[in-house]
Amino acid sequence: MKFIKILFVSIFLFIISSIGLLFLCRMKFQTELIGDTQIVKEEPKLRFMEVLSGNYQLNYEKYFGTNFPLRNYLVKGMNQILYNFGSVNIIEKGNKNDLYLLLWTKRYLLYDLYNVNNNNLQDISSLAGRINYEANEKEIQEYLNNIKYINNYLEKKNKKLIYVITPNKAEIYNENMPIRFKVIEKITTEENKSKLRKKLIKYLNENNILNIDATDSMLKLKKTGKRVFPIKGIHWNNIGSSQIIYEMNEKLRNTGITLPRLELSEIQTSKEPTNDSDIDAKNLLNVYFIKNDPWYYNRKLIIDDSTEKNVNAFAITTSFFYSIQEYFVRNMPFNKIKRFDYDQYNVELYYENKNLMSKINQIGITEQDYQDIVDKYDVLIIEHTSMALPKSHIEFINNLKNYLKKLEEK
Repeated sequence: MKFIKILFVSIFLFIISSIGLLFLCRMKFQTELIGDTQIVKEEPKLRFMEVLSGNYQLNYEKYFGTNFPLRNYLVKGMNQILYNFGSVNIIEKGNKNDLYLLLWTKRYLLYDLYNVNNNNLQDISSLAGRINYEANEKEIQEYLNNIKYINNYLEKKNKKLIYVITPNKAEIYNENMPIRFKVIEKITTEENKSKLRKKLIKYLNENNILNIDATDSMLKLKKTGKRVFPIKGIHWNNIGSSQIIYEMNEKLRNTGITLPRLELSEIQTSKEPTNDSDIDAKNLLNVYFIKNDPWYYNRKLIIDDSTEKNVNAFAITTSFFYSIQEYFVRNMPFNKIKRFDYDQYNVELYYENKNLMSKINQIGITEQDYQDIVDKYDVLIIEHTSMALPKSHIEFINNLKNYLKKLEEK
């Protein structure tokens, strides 16, 4: 016991001494943390009046608290300990070591949700707040009415809207959920699960709005023995995303949109991760080590290039669309796609002299984008997860509807 105490004190003193020495030498040894939005990145400037008022000391304390040398390495070390002992924060271990995003699991079961009748206020100033926003019934109905209006307008202009609701791992692999959620699921009626997804799909189908319920597609693939989510990931793998690309292409083709035919190759397996979504939970957990899945799965998208690519698409999406974008970076059925990640930034992929080009713009949605949807794009893609209707999507649809109304009133 005495040896353990000496060892612990020695390690502690070594860490403190190292931090102090590096700080005095102004050497900032750090590693990247994913999603750590609380870091104060700008060091306060030393000014005489700021020191006298005490503002400099206060601001520097906040800065130092998230920027002292080795800080991020220590955070990862603590996260690693928590992960190894089964105690994590935003992601939880389920049966067979499946990893689940805590928030999405709760929403699948409608458990511990924000209640619009209580006094809790949602913070929509941060990106996380806008992504995880919980719309009330009135907002959802107004949103759906706006979708219907936009769809009708685009139909009159010979354009298409396609609505894609991407899946939640907890709903696809609910048998492997963490034990406390499996208990809740047993006492939760089917009518009370995935209410948002069911409400949206019902409305879209009743109003003949082109849509894809990716949850149904993933469950069908699962029944055939195909793995559509990695064990150590919370987003779908390439088996899932490629299936939805295929379905989206076929549905648009069936409406008269001239797109090339697609085929899906046989599934390939690998011992190593094949794309970012295979290990995204590791990145979100900010740990050093997570044991790999036994196998990773991938398949290629085969596009018939004999059909000319002349269709332009505009998309407002979530992180689930990134796996689709990975395919489009190599080859895509569209001539051009402009894809917004929520309303934060956009990626443009387009063909120029038969070469696939890309461009990233660090700007959100502007008035020009609404005009371009009318003038330059043939297809509008709306994608979000089955668990949340992001604030960015609500605002985008409302603004687009208002813009189209102004055009009709001219």
